[in-house]
Amino acid sequence: MQPEPPPFPAAPPPPGPLIGYATPVAPLRPTAVSVLAIIGIVYASVGLLNALAGLVGQLIVALSLSVSTGLPNVIIACSILIASGNLVLASLLLTASIGSLRMRAWGRDWMVRWACAYLAWLVVEAAVQLLVVLPETMNMITSAPNPGGTTPPPAVPNFMRAAMYGGVLVTLAFCVILPTFVLVYMRKPTVRAAFDRAGMQNAAPSTEGYQS
Repeated sequence: MQPEPPPFPAAPPPPGPLIGYATPVAPLRPTAVSVLAIIGIVYASVGLLNALAGLVGQLIVALSLSVSTGLPNVIIACSILIASGNLVLASLLLTASIGSLRMRAWGRDWMVRWACAYLAWLVVEAAVQLLVVLPETMNMITSAPNPGGTTPPPAVPNFMRAAMYGGVLVTLAFCVILPTFVLVYMRKPTVRAAFDRAGMQNAAPSTEGYQS
C-alpha cells in the first residue's frame, strides 16, 4: 500500500483592500465664520435693544411736541432717523449671522451686504451727529440761563464740545471693526468654498429612508 502524498498547502487568502492615507478635508465651518457669526449675533442683539429703546424714547418725546422737554425738533427728527436706520441694520445682521452660523450661502451674502451698507450708514450717521445734532445741542446748552446769572468760563463749553465730538469719532472707529473683518474674511476663496460644500451637502438627497 503506497503512502498518500502530502496535501497541498492551502492557498493564501486574497489580499485585502489597500489602505491609503486619508485626504485632509477642510472643516465644514471655518473658525473665522463661527467667530464672526457669534459676534454678529451678540452685536445685533445689543443693537436691536439700543435702537428700540432710542426709537421708543424719541417717539415719546415727539408725541409730547417737545415743548416740555425743550429739545429742538431737528434733534428729535435726527434721533428718530438714526434709531430707525440702526434698527433695520441690526435686524439684517442678526438674520445674516444666524444664516452664516448654519452655513447657508444667503447668510454669507447678507453679511457682506450688511457690512457695505453699515459702513455707508456710519458715514451718514457721523455726518448727522457732527453737523446737525451736536451743534444744536451746544447751542441749546450755551443759550440756557445759568443759575444765579453767572457766566461759565469759556473752557467749560469748549471741554463739553471736545468731549461730545470726540465721543462720536471714537464710537465711529469702534463700529467699523466688525464690518471690516466681515468684508475681509467672508470674501476669501476658502470661505466661499466652505459655503459651497455646505450647500451641496444640504442639497444632496437623503438615502436613509431607502435602505432595506
